[in-house]
Amino acid sequence: MPQAASLRFPMMAAIAAAVCAAFTGVPAKAAPVEVLSPWQAARVDIVVDVDGKPACSLRGDVGGDAARSVLCRFELVPGPHALHAHGEYVLRGDGGKGRTRKGEQAIALLDFAPVSALLAGTGRPFGERVAAFIKAARAFAREHDVAVYLEAGKPAGPAELDRARQRVGYDLPADFLSMQRAVGAITIGDHSMTPADRLRDAYSAMLEDWGTPAEAMQRDYSPKMQELLKSSTLLFTEVGDGLGGLLYRPPPTKACGAGGIYYWTSQEGGDENLSANGACPDFAGAFRWLVEAFVIADLADSLADEHGSVLVDTSTGTQTLALDLADGDAFGVGLARRWQSPH
Repeated sequence: MPQAASLRFPMMAAIAAAVCAAFTGVPAKAAPVEVLSPWQAARVDIVVDVDGKPACSLRGDVGGDAARSVLCRFELVPGPHALHAHGEYVLRGDGGKGRTRKGEQAIALLDFAPVSALLAGTGRPFGERVAAFIKAARAFAREHDVAVYLEAGKPAGPAELDRARQRVGYDLPADFLSMQRAVGAITIGDHSMTPADRLRDAYSAMLEDWGTPAEAMQRDYSPKMQELLKSSTLLFTEVGDGLGGLLYRPPPTKACGAGGIYYWTSQEGGDENLSANGACPDFAGAFRWLVEAFVIADLADSLADEHGSVLVDTSTGTQTLALDLADGDAFGVGLARRWQSPH
């Protein structure tokens, strides 16, 4: 349910654009923002101001379509902003009443870019960047009075990593090894990276660590997929209603040539190839995908549910925000960024 947000911007957050510039070495650029139509069919006449200036005009009959359409576009400089939505809307199919909800609402918009920029920085090993990211993400959560379940593990030693390489039979991604040396197998709530001493082929890991029955592996995976799993390793496991995980297959590969491929598999279906269509991310890119799905998206939900705030990350380019309209008695507007996720 959309709700009003407290507009508190601590000094540290107020200089976010400068922090981003410091990490990238170039002035922070404005990010395009697109506001998508709501899932509800409605007639709207709403203006969204950014820091006291009109930025987005939402007018007309909108929503109700399977594919959401772009209602307005504007640009957002990095950093926190005070949004102000005001106007009116009527929800179609509103119990036959067609009741007009008029009002205004303050919405705090927070930018995660200074934290996520730590992962994209250069000049120091990836493991050190992950350690800095964990510390900054936890500080961000404390600053905004929400929880983040992100913990470093026990760093892996050279002998441990060498034994892992011998078990899988190929070189693991350099940035993955750097992370294991610096912070070990990090945990995100119940989810976790695979500890060095548990790394082996993905087929065995799904049998032994996930507890998947052998007959289910034979039934649910084709012989070709079973061979693919045996030539891959499981880097991350999600614990939910079922288990899911990020897998790595070393080069050479048909899709990425001299680069390895990353893909997601789940006991509940919904497999996703992160290396499809020539994308070919390295481990840092695949890890960023995990961070969006299991850290940033969770933070965004907590900020929205507990404070009515909107979380964006201007370091990733265009910010797509979905509009939501409250169906209660009072005027209420919600905006939510879409994050990468296997779900």
